[in-house]
Amino acid sequence: MLLVKKRRLENIKQVLKSRWSYVGFSIGVLGTIGTFAAIDVTGDATTPAIVSAASPLVTAYLAFFFDKEHLSAMQRAGAVVIVAGIMLLSL
Repeated sequence: MLLVKKRRLENIKQVLKSRWSYVGFSIGVLGTIGTFAAIDVTGDATTPAIVSAASPLVTAYLAFFFDKEHLSAMQRAGAVVIVAGIMLLSL
């Protein structure tokens, strides 16, 4: 049990040495602040919660453009459904 905790602590220390982890943390904080600001502006938590639930779509497209990962047909269909759902919210 202690060996597992020691390895986990070493992994955490290694991640914190990377400057990209701080960029990711900062983007996460900005996203949270943006969600709360959107709730304040709209007065309802439903729409901002649904839009923020679309964050895997952003991750998939960033991986597609920067890492040259290929999206499967199911992932593409899911992206279309997410975008269509968000567009329907604006009606």
